[in-house]
Amino acid sequence: MLFYQVQVTSQQIITSLPFYTQDLTDFYSKEHPVKALNDYMEDPLDNYANKYNGYHLKPIIHSIEDQKFTLLAYCKYEINRGHDLADYIKKAFRKIFEMELAIDSLEELTIHEFLHRMSRREKCGIRHVYLEYNKNRLNFDYISEKNESFWEFLYPALDKETIRAKAKALLPDASLLEEIERILNQDRGKFYGVPVHYRITAGSTKSAQAMVEVLVQALMCSHRLATSRTSYVNLPCYQANCPRSDLHDMIANNYGAVTVVELGSPLDSGKLFLPRRQDATQLILSPLRLYKRYSQMIFVEIIGNQDGLKSCFESINKEVTLVEIKEGTGSKQAAEKLLKNIVEQSDVKEYVDYDALRNIVFADAATYYNTSTIYERWQEYADSALVNALYSEYKPLLTTKIRHEKEIVEQEAPFTKFNNMIGLDSVKQTANKLIATFQVHNQPHSLGLDKMGFSRHMLFTGNPGTAKTTVARLLAQIFAKEGITATPTFIECGRADIVSEYVGHTAIKVKSVFKRAKGGVLFIDEAYSLVDGYRGHYGDEAINTIVQEMENDREDTIVIFAGYPKPMQRFLDANEGLRSRIGFQLEFPDYNAQELLAILELMLKERAYSLSDGAKAKAIDIFEQAAKQSDFGNGRFVRNLLEQMIMQQSLRIYDEDSDISWDKDSISMLTAADIPSDILPNSQNKETKSIGFHCA
Repeated sequence: MLFYQVQVTSQQIITSLPFYTQDLTDFYSKEHPVKALNDYMEDPLDNYANKYNGYHLKPIIHSIEDQKFTLLAYCKYEINRGHDLADYIKKAFRKIFEMELAIDSLEELTIHEFLHRMSRREKCGIRHVYLEYNKNRLNFDYISEKNESFWEFLYPALDKETIRAKAKALLPDASLLEEIERILNQDRGKFYGVPVHYRITAGSTKSAQAMVEVLVQALMCSHRLATSRTSYVNLPCYQANCPRSDLHDMIANNYGAVTVVELGSPLDSGKLFLPRRQDATQLILSPLRLYKRYSQMIFVEIIGNQDGLKSCFESINKEVTLVEIKEGTGSKQAAEKLLKNIVEQSDVKEYVDYDALRNIVFADAATYYNTSTIYERWQEYADSALVNALYSEYKPLLTTKIRHEKEIVEQEAPFTKFNNMIGLDSVKQTANKLIATFQVHNQPHSLGLDKMGFSRHMLFTGNPGTAKTTVARLLAQIFAKEGITATPTFIECGRADIVSEYVGHTAIKVKSVFKRAKGGVLFIDEAYSLVDGYRGHYGDEAINTIVQEMENDREDTIVIFAGYPKPMQRFLDANEGLRSRIGFQLEFPDYNAQELLAILELMLKERAYSLSDGAKAKAIDIFEQAAKQSDFGNGRFVRNLLEQMIMQQSLRIYDEDSDISWDKDSISMLTAADIPSDILPNSQNKETKSIGFHCA
């Protein structure tokens, strides 16, 4: 269905027309002339439309001023016999009413705008009864100002070269560029129907909408659509608020237009129960079977919220041909070009401090960026810009983001945090090699080549307190920013989260954990606990299922196993397929005495404490002795020492003089006397550890 507002000029004055005196004189004494005219023309226009297979047209007079008419028209566009709408209107009014019309303008409308103009009570305007009549006639009950799950766009027409440039600016995956070229190289001259439908995967709704827009504009340019009108529906939200029949009516009214269905959106958050997922599938399939040739369907998946969609797309694929288009990545230079385009098209561009914005967006110094990241960071900045520049009177009410954003972002950027960690030089070097390997692994696909097949799963080994978990968390964020994983999701679990007390339940728990981690990193701490002392007690079931899921999700999820060196070797030996699926091994060394002192000083600084020179010397001595013990806890030992020192200092200050006037300096300074003498554990010397990089 297509919707228009048409401005026309009649060569005759209405009162001079033949039918006026004969048929409308009585109407004028009782009803508004516009309503009378619409009543008079309704049946003849419907009969005229039935004789033609091109447009099934319903023009409604909205207002009259002298010889000028405003018409609101809706029509069904037949795929094989389309006519020029303006020409059709002129012929219809000439034949039926002997009216000669000149078309001044023809404006396509969204459904929302069409109904809004139908309801306006302007001078000589139509009455509300026409709105309700036509709303019911077209099954427009799903249109509501309160229905936030449905919205529309009319995208402007563009030429082929502009469309190509626009697509390249989106940091695209090869799949988008390939489809754009396929569309633009196959211009049939008019709309014949819909040959294929689309499945778009993106990191955010904004990024998906940008991909949809350029795709629709390409389809319009090559006459693959009858209209650029694009309707969006958020299916999970829609399901909760709208009757089942509404989606059917929506797609039916999008004859010749585009229907975008968001599946697994942020509003959904992947928390829908399976029955509702199945219901959503059936909700889509019914109208899809009827209108797959006439309404262009685009299904959108938001990465990280895809639980349960596999079966849905399996069902859709049985009905239609789906072209898969994915969000890609681009260089920093390409990302900056995209950012400039976003700023230029925004309504607050005159208030943008571009240097400040650039520092915020690119603070993490990543090698590659995706479209979702650029849109998200722009939105964060734009929200702040409105307060700080456009509505500066509100600046005193909150901590301004723009002024300090660069420092904050740099401080919190995962790259910065990782590189600023004390010690771990070998781990950092190995991690950089790992990231580079992953990046190279991702590139062949964007270049039209086959991906290199190797496992991305990892093994972290090291003694307690060597920062294995902290590094894993930071790497999850770095992987997401580099485009290695789809999301920064980090799921940490242990034996209790995986192994069940009941037969068959362990596999279910394992699969559930993998679903939560999909698109990110799954961190399994003390992984050897799955097998040590538990063989035959569901540990085997856990490992077998883990190996299976590692293989199934090898392109979507990175699994990191962590634990102490020797027990982890026993863990790898527990399953033949486990070792071969771990591509990288990072061995975390113990900290030396100087590194432990630096960690202690950092922890104390966060609590506004400092160490005296005597305390530093004594701490170094203790760390050197502690490092020789087999049960030494590295960072955990430092944290325990800090807590003991603060308690000891409190007792010392209080016992020295109960009447002392405590000041900031005396309380914030820790001395050698505050270090307990019995802090060292009593254990034997341990073996030295190394760090390595391993591909199995």
